[in-house]
Amino acid sequence: MQHSDEGSKKIFHHAAQLTPFFEQQLQNYFNLPNYTVLPSIPKEIQNLRSPHVKDISFLPQNRIPFILTAPLCVGKAQAVAQLLIKHKVPCVLVVPRIYFSEYYDKLRIKHKHFTAQYKQLFLGVAYTGFSALVVQLNC
Repeated sequence: MQHSDEGSKKIFHHAAQLTPFFEQQLQNYFNLPNYTVLPSIPKEIQNLRSPHVKDISFLPQNRIPFILTAPLCVGKAQAVAQLLIKHKVPCVLVVPRIYFSEYYDKLRIKHKHFTAQYKQLFLGVAYTGFSALVVQLNC
């Protein structure tokens, strides 16, 4: 049980491995001419415990939207989303599509979004569990 719980709090699918499908959906749904693909997820995001972080210098500051994948854990995904919204960071956030969660409903209602399987978004991902909600924030 402990290994499953720890696994849900770590990020395994990161934006450096986008599929052509994902790139096309970014254009179709969000009309993003430019975006940044992070080569890795900042440690501060991986270890985020609260959305009330004041210093966000670990995130890109150039105002070009970047792609970020949240952990599969609902609490961690919610903290990442709240942090980005609070600081008005332009981002395309990939979160687990979990029904009946408050954060999922708020993101879906307030922001442009689409859904897909994780394996449709990232190359080399065999994960077939949750679907993903891809949300455009602050762009």
